[in-house]
Amino acid sequence: MIKEIAKLLNESELGYSASLGYSSEKSEGIFILDTNSQGVTNTSIEDSIQILVQVNDLVMDPYLKAKEISERIISILKEETEAYQVRSRYVGANSTLQIFSINFKIGGVR
Repeated sequence: MIKEIAKLLNESELGYSASLGYSSEKSEGIFILDTNSQGVTNTSIEDSIQILVQVNDLVMDPYLKAKEISERIISILKEETEAYQVRSRYVGANSTLQIFSINFKIGGVR
């Protein structure tokens, strides 16, 4: 499921590429993590997915840029997928990054 989410976000021209998993070598980007998959019934599965949006402080007003990207991702998820329980929060800043976290669930037939 996260491969489809990554493809959808990359086609949306957000200014940053969406990649699977987290990379400590990349200082900014959109990182998609599959945090939990569980069977809800015999025929369906539910995935809990986290998306991290990291924007470098070299960008003009990185907090607003990260927030804008997060809001666009949430809009895309709600319009293009069957995501539910979509939540976003500001994680904070480390020395050079502004970080937002988007958490949601998405289900499907096995």
